[in-house]
Amino acid sequence: MDDTQQLSPVASAGGIRTRLLPSIVLIYALAVGAALLALPLLVFIESDAEQAAEFLRLSSLTPYVLSIIFVGLGLLVAFTQRQQTAAQVFVLFAASVAASGLYGFHLFAPQILLVIWKLSFPLAAAALLHLALIHPRPLAWVARWPWLVYPGYLLALALAVLRGPWQLNGLVSQNFLNLLVTAEVWGLFMVVVALFLYILSQLFRRWRTPSPMERQQSRLLLWATLLAVGPAMVAFPLSSNNENWLWLFMFAALLPIALTYTLMSYRTVDSGKVFNQTVLYSILALLAGLAYALLVSGASLVLGEAIGPNNPILLGVMVFILALVFDPVRRRVQAALSRAWTRGNDHLEDARETFQAKAAQAVDTDYVVQQLRKVIEENLHPDRLHIYVYDPLLELYAPTADNSDQPTTDIRFAPQSGLVHTLSHVRTSLYLGEQDSMPLDLHSDRARLGLLGARLYVALLGQDRVLGWLALGAPADNGHYSEQDLAFLTSLAEYASRAIARAQVLADKDRRVHEMDVLTRVAQGVNVTLEFDDILELIYAQTRQVLALDDFTITLFDPQAAALRHAIYIESGSRDSSHEARSLPESKGLDGVVLAGGQPILTNDYSRACKEANLGIDRQGIYAWMGIPLIAGDEAVGVISVASRDVNMLYTSEHRRILQAIADQAAGAIVKARLLGESQRRTLQLATLNEVAQSLTSTLDLDLLLQRILESAVDILNCEAGSLLLVDESTEELVFEAAVGSVGEELLGQRLAPGVGLVGKAVESRQPVIQNNVQDDKDWFEETDEETGFVTRGLLVVPMMVKDRVIGVIEVINKRNRRPFDRDDQDLLTAFTGQASIAAENARLYTLTDQALASRVDELSVMQRIDRELNTNLDVRRSMRITLDWALRQTEASAGLIGVVVEEGLTVMAAQGYEGLFLDGDDPMPLDLPAFTRAVRDKQAQLLVGRDLESNQALLDNARSQLAIPIQREEDVVGLLVLESPEEDSFDNDTRAFLTRLTDHAAIAIANAQLYNAVRQANLVKSDFVSFVSHELKTPMTSIKGYADLLAAGAVGDISDAQSNFLATIRTNVDRMATLVSDLADVSRIEAGRLQLEFRATELDEIVEDVIKSTETIVAEKQHQLTVELPSDLPPMWSDRNRVIQVLTNLVSNASKYTPESGIIHIEAEKSKNYWDPDGAEEVVHFWVADNGIGIKEEDQKNIFQQYFRTDEGKDTATGTGLGLNISRYLTEMQGGRIWFESEFGKGSTFHVTVPIAEVEPAV
Repeated sequence: MDDTQQLSPVASAGGIRTRLLPSIVLIYALAVGAALLALPLLVFIESDAEQAAEFLRLSSLTPYVLSIIFVGLGLLVAFTQRQQTAAQVFVLFAASVAASGLYGFHLFAPQILLVIWKLSFPLAAAALLHLALIHPRPLAWVARWPWLVYPGYLLALALAVLRGPWQLNGLVSQNFLNLLVTAEVWGLFMVVVALFLYILSQLFRRWRTPSPMERQQSRLLLWATLLAVGPAMVAFPLSSNNENWLWLFMFAALLPIALTYTLMSYRTVDSGKVFNQTVLYSILALLAGLAYALLVSGASLVLGEAIGPNNPILLGVMVFILALVFDPVRRRVQAALSRAWTRGNDHLEDARETFQAKAAQAVDTDYVVQQLRKVIEENLHPDRLHIYVYDPLLELYAPTADNSDQPTTDIRFAPQSGLVHTLSHVRTSLYLGEQDSMPLDLHSDRARLGLLGARLYVALLGQDRVLGWLALGAPADNGHYSEQDLAFLTSLAEYASRAIARAQVLADKDRRVHEMDVLTRVAQGVNVTLEFDDILELIYAQTRQVLALDDFTITLFDPQAAALRHAIYIESGSRDSSHEARSLPESKGLDGVVLAGGQPILTNDYSRACKEANLGIDRQGIYAWMGIPLIAGDEAVGVISVASRDVNMLYTSEHRRILQAIADQAAGAIVKARLLGESQRRTLQLATLNEVAQSLTSTLDLDLLLQRILESAVDILNCEAGSLLLVDESTEELVFEAAVGSVGEELLGQRLAPGVGLVGKAVESRQPVIQNNVQDDKDWFEETDEETGFVTRGLLVVPMMVKDRVIGVIEVINKRNRRPFDRDDQDLLTAFTGQASIAAENARLYTLTDQALASRVDELSVMQRIDRELNTNLDVRRSMRITLDWALRQTEASAGLIGVVVEEGLTVMAAQGYEGLFLDGDDPMPLDLPAFTRAVRDKQAQLLVGRDLESNQALLDNARSQLAIPIQREEDVVGLLVLESPEEDSFDNDTRAFLTRLTDHAAIAIANAQLYNAVRQANLVKSDFVSFVSHELKTPMTSIKGYADLLAAGAVGDISDAQSNFLATIRTNVDRMATLVSDLADVSRIEAGRLQLEFRATELDEIVEDVIKSTETIVAEKQHQLTVELPSDLPPMWSDRNRVIQVLTNLVSNASKYTPESGIIHIEAEKSKNYWDPDGAEEVVHFWVADNGIGIKEEDQKNIFQQYFRTDEGKDTATGTGLGLNISRYLTEMQGGRIWFESEFGKGSTFHVTVPIAEVEPAV
């Protein structure tokens, strides 16, 4: 089958270009056929026996039989393939050849038939030339120069004119008759040339065409032409002497048979079998004709006379004999042809039979396709295989899945596509070669066919449409499909078509049953479900059971707002409540179009449909969309719509029918549920209103009452947020007193100027305000939303009225169900607000009374806090800073200062709000400002406001009020507090009274701090004096000790025992005095904060060794046992080595002093976690000194580290200053450690010391 055979009635390049010509050709063929059937009857009726016998002779019978074969095949093609250009040309060719057989009836035929006979040869030659150019496939020359098909017809027309009817009536001269004879010769020559060119064209195609199917067809046509022409060329010279050779002309029938086969091959019938049968009966016809001729000739010789038609008995006997003889011959020939046809293809036959058996039992389309794919892949091995099946629900031809359960391609075809049109009209297989030679009908599908990559298409034909097709690529061996392969595919397609048609009928039945079940569930569900939202969810869930969808909406019309709103909004399988109950813009989406028109809309390109309707696109990413109006009674109440985001999904009229049925069920239920829900909501609102009205009288707390009022209003109307604003009577501003919602706390305390926003509009008009789209209202105050980030869509504002006076407003914002506020909501909130206003006014009056008392209590509380803060420190500057902080905190002042009054003026101790004006260390500022001077002089607070405060009298540039309050201690002014504000009304009487009391309290704290500083200064002087004295005493003590040592050593001569004792006493007292002086020096440096430590890593074992040496004498004098236990891996300490020695020496010395003779003193240390000071270093060296001395009484233990403290027992036991342990504590704590002790009176004491470990870097 060639591509040219797929063309539509619109002529292709090189074809006949008028629609009238196919009909003319058909009439021409019918006329020739009718003449051939009618003329034999005319011969037997009007002729005598001799003329009838002449007709039955082989010389007349052979062309007649050939003519019948030609015209019969031509009519067969004309009635089955007349829309193909090649078929039309073949009909013309077959009819013209058949018309040449009319010459045998020239004695009986009308003259018009002879005219047709004269046209036959040149017309047959022209048609054959035409076939040579376009069949099986148009040559490239024809596509380039379509006029090439016309010269043959023009030449035929010229020859026909020369052979016209005037030749018969003797109206022409002899010379012209000679020309006519020449024309006869040229007509025959044209036939010969046409045959020669036809053979050359098939040879060219056989070797040059890339199409395997075209090569097979060209080979078939080539052999058929040679077999048709060869015997005729042999019979032509022989038949001139012996007419018995005329039967060879019967081989000419092979050419029209081959042409018919190529034009009709690969149909749903097994064309191979048709060809087989055609060859069979052609051979039988030839043999029957030959046998008949031999029988007639033999019978005539035997009987001695010709057998004519007037001897029917003899003719019947002869026919009976032929039938008996030819029946076994027919069976043998048929068996031979069958063997030849199926030789080497037994596996295909087996596969075909197996598939036929499976397909006959299949009831599932997927199973049929799976088996079909399996048998094709196992036997033909195509490099790709697509099996397309018509989906009646999608109304598309879709590819089926392969073994991976995935479609073999994403390309789908609509029933109106060129490929479907071609397969449905031609109802044959199709082979596609190069794209540039593709039939015109397929040009619209050129791109998709190119992506599909298939070459061979085999139709799956049903009764009324194409059920699908097989699309095969090239064989895996890069060869081509044989004729047997194509026959195999055709038969498989026929079996598969029947099975798929049967499976689709059953599937359609099951689908409709499922749809009925869904509709039944919807009907039952809506009748038992009362909740409106549950009904919506039910409808959505059941719709998903029967329709493929991603988005689903039920959109209802609100008659009060004259707007459409989504009642349920499903996007990509998830419900999005943010789109529900929102008014839909009229300029976007198709829902409004469906509602207004009351008719369904189905589109598979939603964006384009919106643009064509001059509407905006309300949802992105949607392809297929379908909307059905919800009709309740005679009114459209809404729209139900489904949508798909799959680009390959298409909605069809079948989908629309299903959704329409669901919509019919849902409409009434939705209306009833809405009415029931509305009545229940109103009932609940009224009941809530009654309860709230009763509860409002149960409290007089204004803030709590206002919050309760607002929360109740928000709950009653089911809103997202709300605000309650009261009118400030002094400024007429609206103040946010209560707020509900996600950003409510951010609004509290904010103020709105009079008349601002919709709330200001409600106050001025004293009327409620409804606005369901605030963005469209010019009075909308959007700054609040911008500050908080909240999005307001709609609001209802109702003024709060008391005795014709507006005391505030209540506004509720954004209904949770996204429905608009309506008149019913307004009436409900107005009734509620009337009762709430009275309750709020009562609470306000009570609050005003209570606030006066509360303010006094609050002031006392504040004063207590201030007193606590002032009394916890003795720093004058800090006390003044605290006073200034509280003064600014309790007033609306923007800047302030506080200072001490001195002779030079005012020494500023603290200041705020004066950037860079007052710095620490500045000289006192003069008291030359009027308010400062009068406050110090008159000892009274001074206030300057407005015009009284000139620009040069204020410290703050934009000050409009200035307050100066003296700080008095008894009769003296010791300080001054100054506050300034850019507002004139910042310092009212209550504020001034509070600040006066504040300065009175501050004066006491400041005086105490001054006294403390004086004492502290005196202490510093004492420390300096002690330090000076101790330094001055060290020099003479050193001289005394030195000279005493020289005298004791005999430097000036021998001394007596009495003198030696005197010198020893001198030296002992000098040591005691040195120790006392050193301790006093340390104490003075510690108290003055002048003691400097030199930190470094120190080893405890070295320190212990030094301490043992320095205390060796006193330990030996009392025969004490001193033991030391130090770990070898003890880490170094981060400390001042000398001060650690001083601490340890003091502890060992005390242990020796207060331990009787022969006692035990023990020194031990360890590395430890710092359990004793969580805020200190993580690890410490912990060492301790233990003794078994006299111990310390429990009542004395708390004073042991105080300066100059000594126990009574200690005074009796040994001498001392009472400073050692005090100094040791300071030194230990200054090094980041701790010191403590454990003691039991009469048993001994243990003193513990910790010192931080030094962080030593590892050795490199």
